[in-house]
Amino acid sequence: MIWAWRSPIRLRQCIEEIVMALKVRENAMPFSTQIDATRLFVASKMVSRITGFPVQYNKAIVGKNAFAHESGIHQDGMLKNAETYEIMTPESVGQGGTNLVMGKHSGRHAFKDKLRALGYELSDNAFMDAFTRFKDLADKKKFIFDDDLVALVDDAASHVDDAIKVSRLRVVAGTDGPQTAEIDLLINGEKRWTTMRGNGRFSAPRRGRLLRHRPRRRRRHTGRQRQSLRRRPQPPYD
Repeated sequence: MIWAWRSPIRLRQCIEEIVMALKVRENAMPFSTQIDATRLFVASKMVSRITGFPVQYNKAIVGKNAFAHESGIHQDGMLKNAETYEIMTPESVGQGGTNLVMGKHSGRHAFKDKLRALGYELSDNAFMDAFTRFKDLADKKKFIFDDDLVALVDDAASHVDDAIKVSRLRVVAGTDGPQTAEIDLLINGEKRWTTMRGNGRFSAPRRGRLLRHRPRRRRRHTGRQRQSLRRRPQPPYD
């Protein structure tokens, strides 16, 4: 932000707001400042760097989120008509462009537009599957970045026809005791399971042998139960 001081009442006002108000409402205020509005964002960053005061993210015109939209209704309105929520373009003040923040409030329209911008054209079924997984991811993360969307779509496309799928993996490693690994696999739709011990967390999974069924675990007796078994009288011999 760039502050303007006016004497003698010392009224403080942001220059970028005055410049853009005169520019946007030129029909109501026929005045000119002769200021290049496309340099406002750069000038604001320079002043912030010199003074050491960061610009608030929600600051009008020059804030990082001044042209960001996360709500699904806002994003849908922006995609249909940008003037619905923006009376000026980001390029007119030196910002890069409108940012549709992908999050849990984003709708199908914004999600499809973001995928199209990333170069993905999905069928209806594939799109709904990707959108469902996107919603699940958005519940865990506040913001979804482009790399997350690329990984989301590519991971689904690369694992559609896999013959071997990992359904569960559990590795126990520590400084005391042996390292163990358990893994469940789906091989052509058939479930296989194995467990193994090793010298390390990488050695244990590689030494396992796949089984069709989990072996039944032997029942372990407590110390008191073992003592009672020892004291149980033996039947007399004939």
